[in-house]
Amino acid sequence: MKCGIHILCMLMILAISAGSGSAEVFVVEQINIAFHPSEVTIQVGDTVIWFWTNGAHTVTNGSGSGDPEVGTLFDEPLTSDNSQVQFVFNEPGVVPYFCRPHEILNMNGVIIVEGAPGCHLNCPEGDGGLINEEGSGDRSPDIDGSGDVTVVDFALFAGVFGTNDDCSDYDCSGEVSVVDFAVFAGHFGHGPGAAGVCE
Repeated sequence: MKCGIHILCMLMILAISAGSGSAEVFVVEQINIAFHPSEVTIQVGDTVIWFWTNGAHTVTNGSGSGDPEVGTLFDEPLTSDNSQVQFVFNEPGVVPYFCRPHEILNMNGVIIVEGAPGCHLNCPEGDGGLINEEGSGDRSPDIDGSGDVTVVDFALFAGVFGTNDDCSDYDCSGEVSVVDFAVFAGHFGHGPGAAGVCE
């Protein structure tokens, strides 16, 4: 059994180094009293970095100082002393933002975050994947449906590591990650059991 665990660990390390995450980084530049581009469309999990070029500004979420949600996600200076602001968008929606000192001059922008939070549950019928606490559902670590979580299941899992494959995204994060591997590894060599629950 030790040999099998060592092989499993080595294969997972290879899968991690070969897998590429789907998250991207988008750049917005402050140019005089404007953000360029002023509208950016991204996916859940992507990062936006605002870069300073001159003057004293802020990057503040909200539609303006009267917005009750103003500054709840980010409210950072964008100045020579703090020349970049970075934020990871983990929820879908439309996120307006503005510069506090130049609000009256309409220095603002919007980030449109597409994608659904949590699991999409788009697994083909009988595909395996996550099962819920009651033992029902069509998703468990027994991907090939053999009744045990084996090296074959590991190979199938490793093939989707770093992707947004819903059938192996046990923690419903939007990406098959190390957390999902931990769930998978906990069932390796046993029956599928309950891997977790998507809300």
